[in-house]
Amino acid sequence: MRTGSQRAAYTHYALTGATRIDRIYLSKADTNRKTGIEILPTAFTDHHAVVHRLTIPGHAVRKTRGNWKMEPLLAQNKVIRSMKNRKWEQWRKHKRFYPDVVE
Repeated sequence: MRTGSQRAAYTHYALTGATRIDRIYLSKADTNRKTGIEILPTAFTDHHAVVHRLTIPGHAVRKTRGNWKMEPLLAQNKVIRSMKNRKWEQWRKHKRFYPDVVE
């Protein structure tokens, strides 16, 4: 796959080599809305993400209420708390692959 710089970029790495996606097909409508494409490292897998950016018509954007918050009662559940802690540690190990915490 070629990125914005038109160089081949691999999307999967293994000990024996690397592979890439050669094509991504888009509808004509999506082709006209395309604003960019890039390949980024992804946490918890040996594959990279292919990020395809599209414009969204103004009328399709909905406003929502603020940020999601975890229900406090869920935080008291030992199984859920354990899962959250494991995921948090996995994320921390992969943090260096992202330019900022939002991404």
